[in-house]
Amino acid sequence: MCDHLAGYSMSSAEIHEAFAWLGALAEATRRVELGALVVNAHNRTPATTLVAAATIARLSGRTFHLGLGAGTSPTSSFAREQHATSTPILTPMAARHRRVEAVLDLADQMWAHDRGRNSTPSRRLSTGRKSSSASTAAHWPASLVHEPME
Repeated sequence: MCDHLAGYSMSSAEIHEAFAWLGALAEATRRVELGALVVNAHNRTPATTLVAAATIARLSGRTFHLGLGAGTSPTSSFAREQHATSTPILTPMAARHRRVEAVLDLADQMWAHDRGRNSTPSRRLSTGRKSSSASTAAHWPASLVHEPME
């Protein structure tokens, strides 16, 4: 499932919200693994992104695969989406990478209590020289935050 704000980014007349579609798929399927290819870490707050992912995992009863991306550069064709929604595009690229790390750090906090009952989340961060963004793939257990975080 792709996470874009406008259809023209994907050469389409329309686009649908990724987590809404994934929720519908969670209910309609039982054997298909669910996940988001790359969620732009800047389109939602870190908490909103993670609670959405946990909700899909809970609805489906399966692990949710969350790909995170650092977002576009101000000069990319994908920047149109951010401009249209008044979403700031951080520069330099290292600032966008820090946002991905912030989402992952919050995920570690949110699911720390699950580590004894479920497998530890995988966390792979790629920041190759030829890449214009950082991306990560993460897999978390089907749980929501149970205790308030400090």
